[in-house]
Amino acid sequence: MARIRKVALLRLMVLVGLVFFLAAWGLRHAFVREPFQLSQVIVCEDLDEKLQPLNPGSSFPYGSRQLCLTFNYQGAHEGDRLRIEWLHENRLIYQESVSLPSGSGNKVFYLLKEDASPLPAGKNKVTIDLNGRRRADVEFSIRPPGK
Repeated sequence: MARIRKVALLRLMVLVGLVFFLAAWGLRHAFVREPFQLSQVIVCEDLDEKLQPLNPGSSFPYGSRQLCLTFNYQGAHEGDRLRIEWLHENRLIYQESVSLPSGSGNKVFYLLKEDASPLPAGKNKVTIDLNGRRRADVEFSIRPPGK
């Protein structure tokens, strides 16, 4: 009888230990998330057929009718919201928010005027926020006519 109690107690202890181990492992993976990272954040004139940047830079000629922002990301989680803001002379001219799929990927955003007229000359910046936290700023300019 005492032997049966010892075996039952040993089984119970092993089971409780296993439950604690699995609970700790599950909590770790639920709350310790891979950090979100951006890479290859580029402003360019457009993308080619293989999604490679065309004419990347920080200064673009007057007469440009569109610009493109492209970047790679890693560590996105379900529910993450990405917000892109384009600013001209520190004034918001366009913003866009999207949900990111979990994992890694590439995103592309375009800035263009509805009437297809050239983008205005001056200092510009595009910002990338994830869930309300600033992740990147990219400054660029559009040169005045004749420069």
